[in-house]
Amino acid sequence: MKRLRLICLIALLVVVANTAAYGGIIYQDNFDGSSSTNLNGLPPDIDNNGGTNNWQAYSGYKANGTMPATSVNQGAWLPFAPVAGNVYTLSVSMTNVGPDGTSASWYALGFAKALPVTLETGNNRFVESPTLGRAWMIFRANNPGANTNQYFLGNDASGTASSGAWTTGSPLNEGGDMDMKIVLDTTPATWTATFFAKRPADASYTQVSTGAMPLLLQDIQAVGIARTTSTLSGNVKFFELSVVPEPASAVLAIVGLVFVGGALNRRRLEPSLCVARQP
Repeated sequence: MKRLRLICLIALLVVVANTAAYGGIIYQDNFDGSSSTNLNGLPPDIDNNGGTNNWQAYSGYKANGTMPATSVNQGAWLPFAPVAGNVYTLSVSMTNVGPDGTSASWYALGFAKALPVTLETGNNRFVESPTLGRAWMIFRANNPGANTNQYFLGNDASGTASSGAWTTGSPLNEGGDMDMKIVLDTTPATWTATFFAKRPADASYTQVSTGAMPLLLQDIQAVGIARTTSTLSGNVKFFELSVVPEPASAVLAIVGLVFVGGALNRRRLEPSLCVARQP
């Protein structure tokens, strides 16, 4: 009986691990709190990254998703360190962004080098330490001349070593509502990031980067949103970080289930026997 229980436990662990890993949500927040409550110090709606993490945010960010109106470089952050061998998806939905005249102001989403040290300073927006961007993208309230929506690979001390404008045919940067998504692939030796965007009414995302971009610096310790200095208005309505493991992990899980199933079958045991019984 003890051996049977061990076999059943192994099967259960394999199933649970496989289910949790595939499409697993690490963080999720719907920002359904109060407009008078600061986001800083609040937990996201879902935290599967230890279960004890809170937003580290400038005081202008509110629990209902309102972004700061004060003209200051600032962000809102959660701790996160990628593990090699997985594919992560970081996404955000922003509404009512600008328009902001001819300003080149922007809101951003991304993976960062580290969490901020001082929340109320004006240097936490992916282009200064400690929150240097590693893979991040910006949505502008307008498109004045050459100032376009962009994506960045922070492969140096500037956080902007490699950049590009969103590809032709991608959603325009004329303010309003925008969804953005970054897929971070840590399965190859050199990690890659691919960038996507869409208007909420669009049927699907458009890839706005020219491909999977190589990320040379992999010292990521945070994820978050940020904004540049301006009086740009806007709201964040949804934020999520999820993970899917590398295909090899799925194969191992399936093999594990087959092995356990075969062991049970050889003993001619019915599935109903995998229930705790009194000795």
